[in-house]
Amino acid sequence: MRGTAYIYPVVGNRTSPKEWVEQGSTNSVHRAKAKKHDILSTHYPEHISEEIDAQIREEFPIKLLGENMSAANKHY
Repeated sequence: MRGTAYIYPVVGNRTSPKEWVEQGSTNSVHRAKAKKHDILSTHYPEHISEEIDAQIREEFPIKLLGENMSAANKHY
């Protein structure tokens, strides 16, 4: 199987200028912010135990409350 030498950025835009205008004329910053919001509002990793989370929070000034890091509490 042959690979490709092309890498397409996630927030890049490869549409024509006409299509770009029709799609709202967003720039990379707007698309990156939308991607960030999508990730933070749908991805809730659960690979750190409550004990480890507590240890991390004791050592570092974590501002985000643990209870806000779930699908039930969308505070992002």
